[in-house]
Amino acid sequence: MERINKYRSVIVLALLLGFVLVFAFYWLGLSPTIDKLDEQSQELVQIEEEKQLLQNKLDELKGNVEGQDSIDPEWDALPQNDMADQLILDIRAVTARSEATLKAIDFQLTGENELHLMLNEQETMYPRIHEIKMNADLEGTLSQMESFMKELESLPRLMKVDSFALQQRSESGSIADPVLTATIVFTSYYESAPKNKE
Repeated sequence: MERINKYRSVIVLALLLGFVLVFAFYWLGLSPTIDKLDEQSQELVQIEEEKQLLQNKLDELKGNVEGQDSIDPEWDALPQNDMADQLILDIRAVTARSEATLKAIDFQLTGENELHLMLNEQETMYPRIHEIKMNADLEGTLSQMESFMKELESLPRLMKVDSFALQQRSESGSIADPVLTATIVFTSYYESAPKNKE
């Protein structure tokens, strides 16, 4: 006992030094590791939230492609088949409203789409969306041609004017508003009906 009392200050000092060393080991060694673990767990929570958002968006897009009710008006503008009869009626109505004269029109059902070219993708993103390419020859004034293209693109069906070429007819029209001939290339889109496997 006398020895313990004799070396008490040394023992207390050694215990205090040991506590300081353990605390320094914890502070310098384990604390940064625990902080890293906390940061990583926060990052994991954030990644899980982002994953859930992406999964929700993917489910929404899959639902739209599979023909479920869509929120976007662009999907609503895609008929379920080519609806060629309605397309012809729409073009006749556009021609009447624009007061241009439709001389000829050619239709080409492509059976695919070129959306991947516009989006710089290797393969088609929407394989069930198909195109109808049309080539129309018109006669009329510049304002009638412009009205025709605006009316065409404002149809409820998804339509896009790809290109147009105007030429002035030499024999008719006034100098202020000459009669032009135009070749307008435009595309209409539709969604093909899913094939039932029976």
